[in-house]
Amino acid sequence: MRAAVPHILTLGNLLCGVLAIQVLYSGASWEWAGWLCVLALLLDAVDGAAARALRVSGPLGKQLDSLADMVSFGVLPGVAGSCLIAEWWYLKGASDHWSSFVPLIFTLCAALRLARFNIDTEQRHFFKGLPSPAAAMVLMSLVVVVDPDRMNELDRLIAHPVFIGLLSLFLGLLMLIPKPMASIKKGPDGKLHWIVPACVLIGGASSFFIGAMGVPLGVCLYVLLSIFFYRPHEVQS
Repeated sequence: MRAAVPHILTLGNLLCGVLAIQVLYSGASWEWAGWLCVLALLLDAVDGAAARALRVSGPLGKQLDSLADMVSFGVLPGVAGSCLIAEWWYLKGASDHWSSFVPLIFTLCAALRLARFNIDTEQRHFFKGLPSPAAAMVLMSLVVVVDPDRMNELDRLIAHPVFIGLLSLFLGLLMLIPKPMASIKKGPDGKLHWIVPACVLIGGASSFFIGAMGVPLGVCLYVLLSIFFYRPHEVQS
C-alpha cells in the first residue's frame, strides 16, 4: 500500500490534465482549466518527494510521471493555445482556421523534452532547457486571463493567432535548448539553488498585484537568471 501512494499522486496529476482539457471543450469557465493545471503542478511536485520519503522510488514511477506530465504540461497547453486562437477566429465570424493547430508545436516540443529528460543521466540536479511544467504555466496563465464570453481589446490581443503561435514556438524552443537551468531539486551539496525560490517568491508576490500574469513574469525571470547566473559545474565542485 505504501508503494501506491506516489503512483496515486501521479495519477491525480494525469486526471487534472484530462479534466482541464474537458473543461476547455465543454464551454465551462476556462479559469477552471487553469486551476486544474496548478493542481497538477502541485501533485507533480509532491509525488517524487513522497516516493523518496517512503523509499519506494522505481522505474514504474518515473515512466508514469512522464506520461502524466505529457498530458498535463504537453497536451493541455497545446489544446489551450488552440482554444484561444479558435475563440479569436470565432469572434471574427470564422468557424475554423488552420492557425488553431499551430500551438500543437508546443505539444510536440514537450514530448521531445520529456523523452530526452528520461534518458539524460546528467539531469539529476539541474535541467537542460525550460522544464515543461514552467512552460505550460505560461500558456495556461493566458487562458485564465482571457474571458471567452466577453473578450475585451486586451483579450483579443493575447488570443491573436500570431501572438499565440509565436509564443508556442518560443516556449517550445526554450524547452529544447541544451542550456542548463536551475532545478527544483536539491543539488549535490544538499541545498536548493537560490534562483528557484527567488523566482517562485517574485512570481507569487506579483500575482497578487497583476493576477495570473505574474506567472509569465516569474518564468521569464527564471529563464534569464538561469542563463546568466546558473553554472551547474561550479555548484558541484
